[in-house]
Amino acid sequence: RDPANAAFETYGQGCAGSLATPQLGNNGLPQIGSSYDVTLAMAAASSVAAIFSGLSDSIYQGTPLPIALPGAPGCNVLAAPAVTIGKLISATGTASWTLAVPNTAILMGTEVFHQWAVLDAVNALGIVVSDAGKATLGI
Repeated sequence: RDPANAAFETYGQGCAGSLATPQLGNNGLPQIGSSYDVTLAMAAASSVAAIFSGLSDSIYQGTPLPIALPGAPGCNVLAAPAVTIGKLISATGTASWTLAVPNTAILMGTEVFHQWAVLDAVNALGIVVSDAGKATLGI
């Protein structure tokens, strides 16, 4: 892939919540000097979510990814949670987080990984996760 081309693609699987399996998406492309939204749909209405973002989908602080969440069967952390931002989920089960990409050419081709975690009382841990996304920064 040409690193000059901005791209966003999903990978992996989430785990079932009370409504459905939360779904990660995006609005806009991860372009240098612009912004894009990482979206959440099909989540527990009026709950709380956290967006995990990091620079790896294979390791986090020396631990290989994915990481299984104890007490949450089938739920795995797929993206390094280097940055975690809390968000309120709407009454329709949606949320969004806007990521501003600096206007710095050295970031061209950088991959940023994202995944949502949602508070949902369907398992012992009370958390379900979405699929994950990989944003490749470009122009």
